[in-house]
Amino acid sequence: MEKEDEKKSVFLLDGHSLIYRSYYAFIRNPLKTSKGLNTSAVFGFVNTLRRLFEKFKPEFIACAFDSGGETFRHKEFKEYKGERPESPKDLEWQTPVIKRLCTAYGLKIFEMPGYEADDIIASLVVRMQEKGFRVFIVSSDKDLLQLVSDEVFMYDPYKDIVYDQEKVEERFGVPPEKIPAILALAGDKIDNVPGVKGIGEKRAQEIILQYGTLEEAMKRDKRLVGHEEEILLSQNLVKLKTDLFPTIAEEELRLKERDEKTIREIFSELEFFNYLREWQGKESGLEEEVQLQEGLPEITGPTAFFLSGDFLYLTNDGKRIFRVNKEKGKPLLGGDKFLKVFYDLKGLLHQGIKVLPPVFDIKIAYYLLEPTRKRYEIADLVLARKKRIVEHLKPEEMAGIIFNLYKDLEPEISVRGLDELFYTIEMPLIFCLYKTERRGIKVDVDYFQEITKMAEKEMKSLAKEIYQLAGIRFNINSPSQLSYVLFEKLKLPPKKMGKKLPSTDYSVLSDLLGKHPIVEKLLKYRELNKMRSTYLLPMANLVNKETGRLHTSFNQTGTATGRLSSFEPNLQNIPIRGEWGKRIRKGFIAEDGFLFLSADYSQIELRILAYLAQEENLIQAFEKGEDIHMNTAKALFKTEVVDENLRRMAKAVNYGIIYGMSEFGLAEGMRISREEAKRFMTEYFNLYPKVKEWRERIITETRERGYTRTIFGRIRPIPEILSNNKTEQELGQRLAINTTVQGSAADIIKKAMVEIDAELERKGFKGGILVQVHDELLLEIEEERVEEARRIIQEKMSGVVSFGFPLAVNIGIGRNWDCHP
Repeated sequence: MEKEDEKKSVFLLDGHSLIYRSYYAFIRNPLKTSKGLNTSAVFGFVNTLRRLFEKFKPEFIACAFDSGGETFRHKEFKEYKGERPESPKDLEWQTPVIKRLCTAYGLKIFEMPGYEADDIIASLVVRMQEKGFRVFIVSSDKDLLQLVSDEVFMYDPYKDIVYDQEKVEERFGVPPEKIPAILALAGDKIDNVPGVKGIGEKRAQEIILQYGTLEEAMKRDKRLVGHEEEILLSQNLVKLKTDLFPTIAEEELRLKERDEKTIREIFSELEFFNYLREWQGKESGLEEEVQLQEGLPEITGPTAFFLSGDFLYLTNDGKRIFRVNKEKGKPLLGGDKFLKVFYDLKGLLHQGIKVLPPVFDIKIAYYLLEPTRKRYEIADLVLARKKRIVEHLKPEEMAGIIFNLYKDLEPEISVRGLDELFYTIEMPLIFCLYKTERRGIKVDVDYFQEITKMAEKEMKSLAKEIYQLAGIRFNINSPSQLSYVLFEKLKLPPKKMGKKLPSTDYSVLSDLLGKHPIVEKLLKYRELNKMRSTYLLPMANLVNKETGRLHTSFNQTGTATGRLSSFEPNLQNIPIRGEWGKRIRKGFIAEDGFLFLSADYSQIELRILAYLAQEENLIQAFEKGEDIHMNTAKALFKTEVVDENLRRMAKAVNYGIIYGMSEFGLAEGMRISREEAKRFMTEYFNLYPKVKEWRERIITETRERGYTRTIFGRIRPIPEILSNNKTEQELGQRLAINTTVQGSAADIIKKAMVEIDAELERKGFKGGILVQVHDELLLEIEEERVEEARRIIQEKMSGVVSFGFPLAVNIGIGRNWDCHP
């Protein structure tokens, strides 16, 4: 609705309604800071303000809040709002922040003890109308629609609708002034307004339309006889006060100048990075000006380096920045007399600059301190640590920022107990990963073209079978068409998805296995299609034309558990087993005169669990070299004869425990009943009682500290465990258990990589590590030294940590990657 030029408009925000609506808009996927602070309500409220300013450009604006505590309505009806659940704990702290933001944005705030925001708004509507204002109420609360008139409108920011009298009548079937009568009859479940039992909103509309007024309806409608008391009580509860302000000056509601400093501080604290960038240019982003000087300084301690073009920029105080031609600066980087500080050292190494330890990479340091962040760009680090925005920086400014961040992060690494992890694993790993990426892996392009044709031929054959089973041709890759075929044409039982089409994702199709032969064909088709699009077709283009090899990249800051991730392409996702996984692996081949060694830890996560829990039955089994899954199966199924199916189920239970699964999760994962899952867990904990004690201890410790730790001290904040939302709390418990085990496994294989890489280099091997896939390492070694390399790998991987029982390592040797032991 456009505002008339002559008439002034005022905007009255319903703070309570907007806060709750914003909070619950993100309830399935709450917005959180890196430390786990829920910011959904603040974010949503700010978003509403921004849209309001953009759409209406208000000159007069105010926000009303409930004061908390009892109101005059509670005195009249003790059970008023009595059915409302307690306010979520992670919402309570957000209201004061929103009030601070309102003030900082220049809004007048109103709240009054004993009254609700609705009453304040109703009273302001009356007074501002008297002053000739057009009024816009900003809310999604239907109770306020009763105030709509010729010059009063309600704007619902979530639906982006402006309600005038006509739209209100469309919604309620009666004019705005009759809404209290509707609510008096139908009641209001949200506010626990009783109304008349058996009369809903639609019936109430009919009654009021028939009789005109509530009073007339009570006289003439037999359904209301005997309910007069409830009706009058309900009417009083829903009727809004309009006399809270005998007088008010319009200047009180005029929009004030913004307090940009406070807004920036709050946005920075809550990590609203995109919003913060609106203020770019208001500050330089730097704490102080830097002085650029030519030449080399006297190096007396930790020094930050930044490479730009042909020049190296360095500083050891963050203020005086020295610029030197990179050729002259190389001897400094190649020396080992002082600590060299960088942002993204691996990226620098790939630019052909040789660097020797000791080093400090601020990107990795920040990742260890805040492992749940999504981004670790330099601007994100500065914003989070220095509460400043930096963009389009000069090279000398970058060097200064890197040094200042080092001064901020270095002591915290020590205080948080991360020294060993940082200096002995993560920093050496940078050099190891650089060499791994640079080395690359040879690809048999002709072979990939051949198996691509095989896959396409098999997909055509599968598609033909699918069409025959479906009785019609359709687009197999279209979820909507597939949904129609499965659930309407073939009448398979759909998974409930509300108003949406039934899902056809992997989990749904897996549940349908055995119910129709088409399902197995669809799963096979999808697997082939994924292999074809992800690995087979792109492979030739991914091979480097100069080296003839494929060079994947490893992300050291990509997961909260400490695991490495790979991209372009993601070699970690190639299946180890299965017909097509094996075929794809055969396409990665060793150079002439070299062989592949595939080394992987056997049941590393179960061994970590045994060590952490000090579970004797697990430890003894590992010492004797027994099959853990076989032992578990015997206990679960009360039998000495274990077939492959029983062993598979026992394996699922063993790993389900590591993943922190509950009875429900185990039942879902194994597709068994809750009762059976409960029995499995009971039998499991009878066999391994210390594991249950350890799980309970880890959950308690994580709840007390707010984070969990791996064996090597890696931390992961788990705010979910403190949530008052049961689903989120259970997620936190699973994360606490799984991260401790999986994160420890990640640290162990990283340490093994560092030690293997160093030993192979020390002994002059020509080859080295090619790929890391979680608990597997693939190496390429000159053929005549394979046995020597095997001994080194076996020794380093099995001896990287002492558990008091062996870490078993399996090693396979072959001419392609399908040499998995």
